[in-house]
Amino acid sequence: MNRRKFYLLLIGLLIISNLATLFFMMQNRKHKPFDDGPKKVIIEKLAFDEEQIVAYEKLIDQHRMDIRANDQKIIQLKRELYRLLLKRYSNQETDSLTNEIGHAQQEIERIHFNHFKDIKTICTPEQMPNFDLLIGELDILFNKNIHPRKPK
Repeated sequence: MNRRKFYLLLIGLLIISNLATLFFMMQNRKHKPFDDGPKKVIIEKLAFDEEQIVAYEKLIDQHRMDIRANDQKIIQLKRELYRLLLKRYSNQETDSLTNEIGHAQQEIERIHFNHFKDIKTICTPEQMPNFDLLIGELDILFNKNIHPRKPK
């Protein structure tokens, strides 16, 4: 086998392996779309009817807008904070910016809390026991780094 055939074979194998990897990645996305996560779980656990689902989706849209606005605020504050490294700065400036970042993060937590308070308002009295159970599972549902402990 001469060099040229060897290189063509190698390039062909690399292309095939890249296409296979891309194919499997796309298949994985089809099975796990973004909205099938917590949204689907909440709808199922609370057994929402069509009207409740529409109301819930409106809550989600507002929640996302509020979170996005606060995330942008935090990003801007962090830019300002790290730009201080390019000049002379005082501890008062860094303390002020880190406090503002902390307040923006507090606001995000407040938004999350109010979002679930709003979800609670669209639940029927029959759904409230399921809502109470759901609240106990929020840390697992929304934090990908927390996994339920396996029994020993």
